[in-house]
Amino acid sequence: MIRQRVLLLSASAGEYGAEKSLLDLIRSFSKEIEPIVLVPEPGPLVDSLTELGIPCKIVPFTILDRKYFHPLGILAYKASALLSILRLTKVFRQLKP
Repeated sequence: MIRQRVLLLSASAGEYGAEKSLLDLIRSFSKEIEPIVLVPEPGPLVDSLTELGIPCKIVPFTILDRKYFHPLGILAYKASALLSILRLTKVFRQLKP
């Protein structure tokens, strides 16, 4: 049986509503799906995924946040977003989802 690799990105490594929904979604996957979760930082979600035996990679990537909502912040966000794209592209090429 060939498993289909699926990459899931979480904007947070916390364990709030979105992350709990992500865990529920992963639990509902059939055995034919191989989920791998990318998170921007260490946190409780990484621990929960590890307990479930789900591979998780910490890949620092930018999340649009209100700290960027000023003229200099926009420039900082653009630079950070470009770096994030490069990091995520590298991971996508390695894992081939």
